Amino acid sequence: DRLLRGKGQPQLSQVEIHVVTGTLKQFLRALKEPLITFTLWDRFVSIAELNDEIVGQFLLYRRPAESLRVPSSSIDVAQAYVMPRVRRQGVVDALMRATREFAATENIEWLITDWRAGNIPAAYVWPAHGFRVTYRRLHRSIRTVS
Repeated sequence: DRLLRGKGQPQLSQVEIHVVTGTLKQFLRALKEPLITFTLWDRFVSIAELNDEIVGQFLLYRRPAESLRVPSSSIDVAQAYVMPRVRRQGVVDALMRATREFAATENIEWLITDWRAGNIPAAYVWPAHGFRVTYRRLHRSIRTVS
């Protein structure tokens, strides 16, 4: 309540994570209008269902126009998930078809995604769907403890 009125920030360091996430979910559900409105939902999320159960999803993201790393007419597959028990059963194929159809209706020329080198399933799935390496991200670190 104090946070919403701009009267301070909660001290969460001693609060269990499930309490924080539960409170956040409750807050988001109570919003009059969701963060992603119902009318825009299909523009950002592709869902795969099997027997009325969600078994996979893609979360799509449009980068700001000034982003230098991607073509201007593109959309990112920012997050992808398929339940382990239905992997290798065509769920990604269905999600890719839906995403390509969406891209075509929106005149989006490019789909972009990336994955960590250690994500072996992704290293097989994405290239099988036509994704190719266009650049490699550099990772730099500094030591903070001597």
